[in-house]
Amino acid sequence: MALCKYCGKTFENKKSPNSTQCRSCESAKSRYKIKKKYVNIKGGKCERCGYDKNIGALHFHHLKDKRHNLDSRGMLLLEEQVILEELEKCVLLCANCHHEEHCNYYRFININAETNTKME
Repeated sequence: MALCKYCGKTFENKKSPNSTQCRSCESAKSRYKIKKKYVNIKGGKCERCGYDKNIGALHFHHLKDKRHNLDSRGMLLLEEQVILEELEKCVLLCANCHHEEHCNYYRFININAETNTKME
């Protein structure tokens, strides 16, 4: 039994007895590295507001022709060329901007065109 250097949990890895990380942390680290690579290709920050503090809060928003999910788990299953082709159809948005892109609550708020103020 060993102690994971990232999460502190005890684990046993029969395939790699000298491993210093549990399978869960090993998998999370692999997903992080892959996502970081493609986030950097798309500029490393939200294209709308510039947020760049945590790549976990950055999403690939499809503009057209979505064929594959580009979340960190899905990227593990796709070939690099497929990911790059899918990235060309995306913009990088932070979680807030991505939610605003998909949220349609604005239709319930009337805006006065002359004063640009809300009319409830």
